[in-house]
Amino acid sequence: MTTAFEQYQERRATYNDAIRAQGDLPWFEDPTRRLAVCKRLGLAEGTEPLEVRRALFERSGLGTGRNSSYTNRGENLV
Repeated sequence: MTTAFEQYQERRATYNDAIRAQGDLPWFEDPTRRLAVCKRLGLAEGTEPLEVRRALFERSGLGTGRNSSYTNRGENLV
């Protein structure tokens, strides 16, 4: 079974591809923007992009709410 974070990543893949297609980078691939998020979350500067995304996802509360599309699936119906 996939986690809520993995489902989030899958759903955002098309969006992130569109950002790249327009010549930009998703925030987590841009060192300057990723560093800003690390500082805001209190993470070390060298934190891996995937871990920064996960920390931000967990802090946002996505996947934890009663009506979240990331939890209201299959075995996780609430």
